[in-house]
Amino acid sequence: LFRSGQKEQDLKGEVEKLLEKSKRLLKEQEEKENKLVSLVAEQSEEKEVWDVELAELKKEYSEISRGVLEETERAVEAEVMSLESQKELIILRLTEAENEAKLRLTALSRSVPVTREVVLLTQDWEKRLLVAMNRKEKLQEQFREHIQLVRNGAKLSSLPELHFPSLPPRRQVETDIVLQAISQLQPSLQQRASVPTTPASTVPSGQIGR
Repeated sequence: LFRSGQKEQDLKGEVEKLLEKSKRLLKEQEEKENKLVSLVAEQSEEKEVWDVELAELKKEYSEISRGVLEETERAVEAEVMSLESQKELIILRLTEAENEAKLRLTALSRSVPVTREVVLLTQDWEKRLLVAMNRKEKLQEQFREHIQLVRNGAKLSSLPELHFPSLPPRRQVETDIVLQAISQLQPSLQQRASVPTTPASTVPSGQIGR
């Protein structure tokens, strides 16, 4: 009986020890769970702060990028306008040279008698007219290429320089017959230019250059 009671006491002691250990483990588990919940809450708050800061940074970057793009577009348009202005001025001068050559050639074609000087002057003005027309066409193409390069991102300062060679020189002396023919021709041209254009002869803007 003594042994049986002793054994029972030992078992009760072991059970108490196990219960105490179980309580301690449960308490530790509860503490760890509470700590984990606290950490998750802290991380959630930090994540919200990070999300807000990230959204603000994205917004600021977007505004800066838009500003840079707008400034770049304005700079490109300014360089394009500079090229367009140069082109218009040079093309205008070449067109004036063409018109002058045509006027002279028309006057020379009416000169009587056809002297050697008239023939030489005709050849000179034909050459001048041809050169003006060829240079105008070539320069228009060069300006188109430069403008396209600028629109594609090239800097105006990095583009090859455009050369504007001068036209062949005029003859210093023209016969009185030629000058008289020109003076007679100019009023008729002015009168023709003053005649109003009829609606039927106008060209739609979409068909210009076709």
